[in-house]
Amino acid sequence: MKGNSVRFRLTQSKVKQLCEPGNVSQQMDFGATIFRYGVKPTNDGDNIYANFKDYMTALPLSEHLGKGWHTNEQVGFQNNQDEPFLFF
Repeated sequence: MKGNSVRFRLTQSKVKQLCEPGNVSQQMDFGATIFRYGVKPTNDGDNIYANFKDYMTALPLSEHLGKGWHTNEQVGFQNNQDEPFLFF
């Protein structure tokens, strides 16, 4: 863990699923509350940012950045802002 940061690790099959295009998401059941998180394609530009709403953390990934990710040597993406640090 690192303060004020989010890091998602995707398997190769999840990267391929994301590039097809499709959403990639998971959830954790805490009993009375379910925490959901995921990555989804977007046309909002190339900025990497996170949303948190209704117990869901979403990392939108520009379709431009993600195009061909499953077939190239790109390891991941990170934002260039200081806070919060995002990496996937």
